[in-house]
Amino acid sequence: MKKIVILIFLFTCWAHAAVAGSIPKIVFLPEDVSGGYDHRGGTPQLLEKLEEYVASHAPQNHVMMDIHKLLKKDIRPYYIYNKKYCKPIGTVLGANVFVMARLVLVKQAVRYGEDQYDIQAKAFSSETGREIELLRSKNVRGADFVTLIEGRENDLLKKILTV
Repeated sequence: MKKIVILIFLFTCWAHAAVAGSIPKIVFLPEDVSGGYDHRGGTPQLLEKLEEYVASHAPQNHVMMDIHKLLKKDIRPYYIYNKKYCKPIGTVLGANVFVMARLVLVKQAVRYGEDQYDIQAKAFSSETGREIELLRSKNVRGADFVTLIEGRENDLLKKILTV
């Protein structure tokens, strides 16, 4: 039943997008992390589970982040939490919806996963110019990032598709 509801919702979004001009193509940008670290450098990735959900439940809407392709075009896709940098990325990757997150380290711990962050996540559409907040929370342990997304993937996808 849940899959039918998702399919009906996605079909409605596609129909709306077809009238508006295009289907939402979603790319997840690397997090903007205070201190200059990204998830590949040891910081937990906030949106990883949501991206996995979008890639598996709405593959027609998912665009894989291709850093090498962007670097070949001299576009540096690091630490982005500002919509002004989205257009060149979208042009190269074929994306028009950008999901981005900011993590601000507020308490550093000795053990991995125990660091605490203030977090924000948002989606921006380069076609509509709209931006919506997806998540905002303070003092979240890195180990708890997954609990912010878990069970809310479908609702967050719906929000992203309406931007």
